[in-house]
Amino acid sequence: MTQTEMVSRIRVVLNSPTSASSYLTDTQILQLIDSGQIETITELFKRQDIKRLAPDMMYFEYEELKVITTTNVFNVATGTSTNTFTSLSLTNYWRENTLTLILDGGTTSYPAVQTTREKALFDNANEFQAPTKENPIFWISANSVNYLPIPTGNKTNGATFVYYYKPLTVASGQDLTLPESVHNAIMYYALHLCYQKNKQDQLSQLYYQK
Repeated sequence: MTQTEMVSRIRVVLNSPTSASSYLTDTQILQLIDSGQIETITELFKRQDIKRLAPDMMYFEYEELKVITTTNVFNVATGTSTNTFTSLSLTNYWRENTLTLILDGGTTSYPAVQTTREKALFDNANEFQAPTKENPIFWISANSVNYLPIPTGNKTNGATFVYYYKPLTVASGQDLTLPESVHNAIMYYALHLCYQKNKQDQLSQLYYQK
């Protein structure tokens, strides 16, 4: 259903057909619907149902295969790099990110372990924990994906980054990103929040359980 239809259905349940007759404006209800969308997708991840219920719309894959030159490598001293996926809109990335790498002209890809920049630099300085091309690591910073170890210059390196994209914020003129199959769950959670705001605890709990 559209965001307009969902607002109307919520108003019917609340017995407040218009903003003037309600303690919630349409904008406030849309914000609660958006919260319901986030809660629903979080629950889908927990149940591992996201690929089944939203297989096409949220899953993105970015592949890169190029020759790393001696001037296009990770600089451990400053923590900056031009060897990153800067073309990705990672400000809206969601969870379950995975990165696989083929480094130094190899033919086998290896999964990278996600970490923080600070831990990556610390481990890289430790000869017993330093990442290798068989055990690479990565972290996300701003709009880029950074990874170690440093690729050897002038050899072909491949990378595949897979992630789920955060759904667009529900607002006036912006419908729900998630498919119709979970719209009722989103609406029930929004109703739970509506009653919670009005301190109607029993009704709030009722819709939360739905």
